[in-house]
Amino acid sequence: MGQLQEVARFLFAAGGAMHPEGKGMHLLYTQRSILTLKYWTGVVFGDQELITASIRTDSTASYLITSVLRLIFCISASSYIRALSFDEDEEEWVDREIPSLQVHPRGHLAATAGTDGQFGVFFQDPSCRLIHLDHAWRTTPLPSHAAPGSPISVLRTGNAVRVFYISEDRHLHQVSRHSDGRWSDERVSKCVFPDIPKRIVAGQRTYDRSTLEVYMLTEDNTMRLALQDGKMYDLGKVDCNGDLWARDTAVCCREVPLPMGKPERQNCTQKPKRAKLISLPTFSIKRRFTMNGTNAAACYV
Repeated sequence: MGQLQEVARFLFAAGGAMHPEGKGMHLLYTQRSILTLKYWTGVVFGDQELITASIRTDSTASYLITSVLRLIFCISASSYIRALSFDEDEEEWVDREIPSLQVHPRGHLAATAGTDGQFGVFFQDPSCRLIHLDHAWRTTPLPSHAAPGSPISVLRTGNAVRVFYISEDRHLHQVSRHSDGRWSDERVSKCVFPDIPKRIVAGQRTYDRSTLEVYMLTEDNTMRLALQDGKMYDLGKVDCNGDLWARDTAVCCREVPLPMGKPERQNCTQKPKRAKLISLPTFSIKRRFTMNGTNAAACYV
């Protein structure tokens, strides 16, 4: 259950990345137009940084961190891509000069980076096309038919990159890059999504990489698991702290710290029980998930 909680916490955030040494996660959170970066140790939150106070309200973001790279991509208040890097001298995050790239008013972004520092950013433009922005700031329209406001997830295995999204016909699709540089699109699940989820994260079994699983967070913060064969499972509700609780219990009362440190109390009626995954199929195989292009810890569920 512990690793499932980590996936829930990542879905609840605007984006993030695993610690390079596997020691917890770096998570990005939005509160109105404020973007903050928090370090999750696996038990408690540690350091917190203010990244910027001027982003599109409740938009997604991505954090890329390797031995040679530290970049944050987010969406500006006017729906343009922003890239920020940390200035060691000024000890603050500063904007990088990049081409002017507009995002769909409801569009999302996701990014991935290799160990060599070469990265890729994926976003939906105003015409609903998915766009790939590479490390040289060049853009490539991808062969896709994304629904307006579709969430985006990136799964990287070595040099192979797969981009997942919800299509116009409400199915899960992936766009994958071939060795010759071409991109192709295909439907990868029989699941139908009547409502577009606000976040998705794709994963695969460590010992069976042909098997795809997608976790998602709906607009009412229900966490679900979608399988390739069309089966979908409700895992419970994610509360205001990113914790997963049983679907039929109330969200507990907690002090929720806002980005500037002021607590905000959430209404409650009773203390819930932890989610019991009674309706889930039995899994005995190890999984590895990719959180917006950065490998997450292997999960047993």
